[in-house]
Amino acid sequence: MAGAPQVPPELFRFTTTERADLHTAVLFAFGEADERLETALTADEVRERLRSTGCYAPVGEQDLAGTLKQLAGWGLLDVVFDHAGGFATAEEYERRNLQYSLTGRGAAALAGIRHAMAALDSAGALQTAVLDAIAARLAELDELLRDPDPGRNRRVFACLMELEAHFDALRTNTRRFNAGLQRLLRAEGTDLATFHEVKTATVAYLQQFVTDLEQRTDTITTLLHPLTGGADHSDQGGRPGEVGPVGGPWAG
Repeated sequence: MAGAPQVPPELFRFTTTERADLHTAVLFAFGEADERLETALTADEVRERLRSTGCYAPVGEQDLAGTLKQLAGWGLLDVVFDHAGGFATAEEYERRNLQYSLTGRGAAALAGIRHAMAALDSAGALQTAVLDAIAARLAELDELLRDPDPGRNRRVFACLMELEAHFDALRTNTRRFNAGLQRLLRAEGTDLATFHEVKTATVAYLQQFVTDLEQRTDTITTLLHPLTGGADHSDQGGRPGEVGPVGGPWAG
């Protein structure tokens, strides 16, 4: 069994300080700039983007400079000097000539915060629509593997990526639903009427989910059969960088 990953101690420290809100807003400003392929920002440019992150309170130059310096000290930002610019004072040097960009560690910290917030905001659900989507992609994959067109491999790859996303969603939502159900069963101090109301709603929800579940399961099993060795799809190979044989995790 693999051990727990060693998380760098400075990775999420920006969320635990007295200035956590400003630290987080600044980091998100760099994340939004990165999505627009803007690789570096000056302090003035960071200030302009803070409002789009939900930070509407006025931020002093010293506070912003201190935040940028601290994030760089934690290894979340890189600092470079713009030799093309000029400056008359130390404040102008900080504001106009120093440029900051996300480091790999900073991008990882930002991704971790986004993932954590998404997990907190989402509720686990058992969704039959995901099962239908899995069946549809499996049927599409079977058709693609029968297609003699040599250019099919990129479409096979895209289909496999969609399938992986659907399976991940099914697993994640099922795990969260089960965790929520277990917390409900362990809850103390809930009055009897509320407990019965929630239990009735949960039973109805589960009954709705299992409707036609056996049929969906049979459909997926049937579609998986030719993909796991039940049929011969000749010439599965592709050029370098393209999809090759469908085997591995699909093989039974």
